[in-house]
Order: sequence, then C-alpha cells, then structure tokens
Amino acid sequence: MAGHLDFYFFYGSIHSYLSVMRIGALASAAGVAVRWQPFNLREILIEQNNTAFTKNDVKMNYFWHDVERRARRHNIPFAGRAPYPADPDLLALRVGLIAAQEQWCDDYSRATFHDWFIARRAPGVDDLSSAFLPRSIDHQRRSSPAPRARRASVC
Repeated sequence: MAGHLDFYFFYGSIHSYLSVMRIGALASAAGVAVRWQPFNLREILIEQNNTAFTKNDVKMNYFWHDVERRARRHNIPFAGRAPYPADPDLLALRVGLIAAQEQWCDDYSRATFHDWFIARRAPGVDDLSSAFLPRSIDHQRRSSPAPRARRASVC
C-alpha cells in the first residue's frame, strides 16, 4: 500500500452511509490503506448547539433525498428513509471503537450501515450489532460509558 487514509465517521449520521459503503473499494483501487476512526459527532453538535436540523422536517427531507440521489449515482443500495435517529445510547459507536482497535471496524461498519439502510434496523436501537460481534467482545466492554468526542487535527 502506498499510504493510509484516516476515515472519521459517526454511526448515527445518515451522511456516513455512502462513504462507509464506498471507501473500501476506492481505497483498494488507489492502493491506500484505510484506518477506520469512528467518533462521537453528536457530542460536538450538542456542544455547538447545532442540532436544530433534526427538528426541521424540510431539511431532514432534503437530507434523505440527497442520500437517495447519491446512492443511485454510485450504485449503492438504498431502501428509502431509514429509521432515525439512530444509536441513541452510542452502543454502535462503543463497539466501533473496539472494532477499530482490533482491526475489524471495516466489516462491522459496513454490516451496521447495511442493517440500518437496507434491513431498516437502526444501530444501537435494535442492537443488531451483537449478532456481528466476535466472541472477544463481552457485555461489560459494550456497556462502558459513552466515549468522549475525538477530534481530528486539521493540517
């Protein structure tokens, strides 16, 4: 591999779906390794008092239309508006952080977003992630306190 790409994303974001589903193939074609970096975007949005979009039906409808349009453009499956909000207790994020440390975040994340957008089971709500977890993850690790936001440094 020629280098690496740090890929920051949030399990509760509808905008992460398209990137999660595309990044593996694009990086492989470019000869770049992906370092999966899930982080707590919700905490940052709350800290900045930037959550009004969730209460704005017009904006949310546009977001969903945008995801549908882009999914069609990139041949990514899309089954319509998925359950939202997702991962209210940050369970998917907690598992994703462990998955990133143990090098199985790519498979876990694609499965989690597929379940959310195609099978219509929201991460952290229907707790589908437990069906995908390796045996090394026990209940205590999954129910640890919610992770603090990790911020990427800007170059």
